[in-house]
This record gives sequence, C-alpha cells and structure tokens, in this order.
Amino acid sequence: MLNQACIVGRIVNKPCLKQDAINNRQYMDLVVCVSRNYKNDKGEYLSDYIDVRLWEGLATNSLEYLKQGNIVGIKGSISVEKSKGKKQRKMMLKADKVTSLTVAKESQSKNKENKEREER
Repeated sequence: MLNQACIVGRIVNKPCLKQDAINNRQYMDLVVCVSRNYKNDKGEYLSDYIDVRLWEGLATNSLEYLKQGNIVGIKGSISVEKSKGKKQRKMMLKADKVTSLTVAKESQSKNKENKEREER
C-alpha cells in the first residue's frame, strides 16, 4: 500500500512553532488553500483547506521562509489524528518535504525596499 500525497497551494495562517506536551517535540501546523481543478455547477473553481503538520527539523527550518500568503508545494503522507476523549477524527497531511514556490506580497515589497536602499 502507498500513502503519499502532494499538494500545491497558498498558506492561509501565520506559521508558528508549537511544542508537543507529551513528547516534547516541536511542530508547526499550517492550513493550505488548494484550488480544485474543475468548476462547479455555477462555473466557479472551489478550494479545499488542507491541514498540514511539519515536525521537528522540518518545522524549525521552514519557519524562516514560510509566511502567510506564500505558495508552497508539500509532499507527505495522510495521517488521521484522534481527539482525546472524543470520537472525532482529524485528517491532515504529515509533511516530509516543503518547497516555497513564491513569497507573499509583503515579503516581496520588503525585499524591493531593501534593494532600493542598498542602491542609494
């Protein structure tokens, strides 16, 4: 059996590191907006919001370059997490590799301002 998924989409939330209370491991949760590749009855493209989790080294290394609004490519595996004491399940993508495909407009404008300052 094979459990592998790849998505490309825009980061919806502000990435930040968290600490797992049980295992004392760092992780980062992202929500990535992924457009569907077909139109609905009204001729509109809908989007899905995918929960993504990055663990330890991948999370800490990615914090520097992942920003809200960036377009990213993520490869990983589907994971189902059970809530404590509840019968609810949460499906998410456990990331193995993250590639930043573009930067958010805010970062682009800051980079542009820095280059202009250097030229002066």
